[in-house]
Amino acid sequence: MHDFYRTAQWWPQEQIEQWQLKQLKMIVQYAYHNVPGYYQLYSESGVAPDDIRCLDDIRNFPFTDKSLIRDHLSEFTSTTIPAYKKQYVTTGGS
Repeated sequence: MHDFYRTAQWWPQEQIEQWQLKQLKMIVQYAYHNVPGYYQLYSESGVAPDDIRCLDDIRNFPFTDKSLIRDHLSEFTSTTIPAYKKQYVTTGGS
């Protein structure tokens, strides 16, 4: 990872945005396919991972907030994580 950061700091803006777009697509795809709460939220909003063609397209996706995830924790937990590896952790901060 250190090599990545050392190299990426010199990338032109266009290359940075391409990398960001690729990472964004991967995250949204993962959430859509593996986290039921995101699948439902995106479906109800009429959006899907393939709708992301540029960074600005994220504006078309619904936002989540702390209370939504807290109140529907099981729906916002990845189905790829085995039950024995799941841990519920809270913090005292905001």
